[in-house]
Amino acid sequence: MESETSTNAAAATKTWIYVEPYLFKNASSGRYYSRFFRQGFRALRTNRVTVARLRLADRVRDYKGNSRIQSAAENGDVTMEQVIALFESATVENPSLSASTKKDRRICLLRLQKTWPKLGLLKPRQITTAEINSWAARAAKFSAKPPPGSKTRKGAFSHRALQKSAGVLRMVLKHALTLNAISSVPSFAVFPGGKCKVPVLPSRRVVGALFNEIQYPRNAAVRDAVRACGGMVEGKTQQELADQLGISLATLKRHKTGGVGNGKDAADFARLLVFTGMRVDEARRLTWGDVDFENGRIRVQGTKTDTSRRTIPMIPECRDFLVGLVPGSPTDRVSRVDDINRALAGASKRLGVSKLTHHSMRHLFATLCIESGVDIPTVSRWLGHADGGALAMRVYGHLRDEHSQIAAAKVRVLTPPSG
Repeated sequence: MESETSTNAAAATKTWIYVEPYLFKNASSGRYYSRFFRQGFRALRTNRVTVARLRLADRVRDYKGNSRIQSAAENGDVTMEQVIALFESATVENPSLSASTKKDRRICLLRLQKTWPKLGLLKPRQITTAEINSWAARAAKFSAKPPPGSKTRKGAFSHRALQKSAGVLRMVLKHALTLNAISSVPSFAVFPGGKCKVPVLPSRRVVGALFNEIQYPRNAAVRDAVRACGGMVEGKTQQELADQLGISLATLKRHKTGGVGNGKDAADFARLLVFTGMRVDEARRLTWGDVDFENGRIRVQGTKTDTSRRTIPMIPECRDFLVGLVPGSPTDRVSRVDDINRALAGASKRLGVSKLTHHSMRHLFATLCIESGVDIPTVSRWLGHADGGALAMRVYGHLRDEHSQIAAAKVRVLTPPSG
């Protein structure tokens, strides 16, 4: 009796319950999962065994098909079309990749198929350095046809687009290597990247004016009227503000910026991007639970790579900005808008500066940090780069060189420095 009780207790604490080949049940949630040998558990998204068996059948068919391809790959009988299909499947199923990364890879594969139509018919061992260089020469001259009805004229793919496609081709070949279809990945350096182009960024003086341009209405007459009434945009409903300005509510809605809060929310989103250097997706997901005022840190729920999940310090202006906002519950988002590209474009045009986007705000943060004396590896960590600072060196290396020259001018060997 005692042994039977201990057996039941052990079964109750067991996490995974074997149901039938490849099918398991989670004891705590009651939901079903599939698992093939050393592969991890994959959710079947149901707690009904009949539905789980139907979905499992599709998984088993795909698994056996992939196993046959892998066996064929080891014998040299697999084609690039099959390798690409397996690579796409692995990309879709990878939980650590963001939706935007998966979309980019899918677009790059389509671009590869467009510029190299016979790629799928070749075997991985036939993809040599000479073949890749030949493709690169053709792709550089390839004219992409615009979709029907598009106003865009026929033109070649951009250098950056082909560069990304070459990177995905290297990933596909590495996948072929894991399948034992090839003994090594051929070396190639097509579409090499030089120094990354940095957008023309506004000065510190212009940044403050940029926030004001976003916050106040686009229409010049309405904007002047708002400023004439003391700029009291906060704390008023749209109807109250329209009544105070002597205009109709429809006119105010038509000319105000940002879509919410008379433009203040859009301006605050721009401030958040400039003060933290976060990617736009990261700023959208930031909640008040991620803001640690006590220790002066912000936890960033990265969306791109494992490195993008990080903790960054608050610069003083960022702390003052966040303190001035009305905090919500830990699960409430800090920002109430998702995109400010249109607001930034309009504000840039009115100020007479180069067109800015939300990614320009990230560049601006990094530039101002380096100009303030923060070293590039530290800035790279704050930005969530996964390459240890290599990208930041290519983009912002010229800033380091300028500051090195300024610092070198202050060094004295035989005479003490002045001051």
